[in-house]
Amino acid sequence: MSDPGNLDWRKRKALQAILTEPTVRSAADTCGLSEATLRRYMRDERFRSELAQARRQLYADAMGAIRKATTQAVDTLSSVMADVDAPASARVSAARTVLELARDAELENLEERVDALERVSDDDQPSC
Repeated sequence: MSDPGNLDWRKRKALQAILTEPTVRSAADTCGLSEATLRRYMRDERFRSELAQARRQLYADAMGAIRKATTQAVDTLSSVMADVDAPASARVSAARTVLELARDAELENLEERVDALERVSDDDQPSC
């Protein structure tokens, strides 16, 4: 696996700016480089590799935070459903949301299973 520590400080700063800014121009401004220099960095294979790795890590971190928030959201919905002092409309809304999420999860599971079966079926087909 690559290590951004292998990049010089300018490239590390550029990499961070690219990850946090919405455009190349704003990333260049943020890290104090010209847009042309930043674009040249982005054509460099090693820099691109480091950038891709950093983006994957950023995505993985975000997914972890979403998983944690999802658990909290389900706990909140469960609390509202069980709260006898909550308005009936809130309890029904929470219950409906839980059921919809459960249905969506089941549909995703079924889709994955169908895709797996189709791959197996395609592999079993004789080639012409």
